Amino acid sequence: MFMRVLYTFCESLIPFLTVIMGCLLSFHILFRDTNKNESASQDQNTTQAAQNVCEEGNTSDEFQTIEGTSRKVFIMMAGDLNTEKLDFQTVPRVVMFFLFVVIIVIVWNNFMNSLAVDDTMGMRAKSQFLAIKQDVIFMQRLETILKIMERYRISRCSLLVIIM
Repeated sequence: MFMRVLYTFCESLIPFLTVIMGCLLSFHILFRDTNKNESASQDQNTTQAAQNVCEEGNTSDEFQTIEGTSRKVFIMMAGDLNTEKLDFQTVPRVVMFFLFVVIIVIVWNNFMNSLAVDDTMGMRAKSQFLAIKQDVIFMQRLETILKIMERYRISRCSLLVIIM
């Protein structure tokens, strides 16, 4: 059952990869600290001030690299949004985060949950079908035994002795 759910998850992940990659790149572009690139040409005090801003939590170090951004996005996809370190001072950041919450956290997670439930219900229906099929096969064998007994005129009481 787990393998069926995992297969369905991987199958439905393929269309959503473009949305996930779009969110990943958007978060990397919007939330990375652009002041670090500009401060390289400025004096040491400005660089120290930019690092202090980053350490204070106004911007997150997790969005500085693609690897860090992908790690943070996948953690956020699991439901741990942790918005304390995110800087929502510009409108595009707020809009992107809102779209991410609606599309990925709400819609995609509910979609995955419904696929897992559907797979489980399908497995139950299949197992019920197999149970009924086994019962039919058992009854068919019993009827075959009874026909053989009638042909050779074996009494039914002796069949009980044979079964026991």
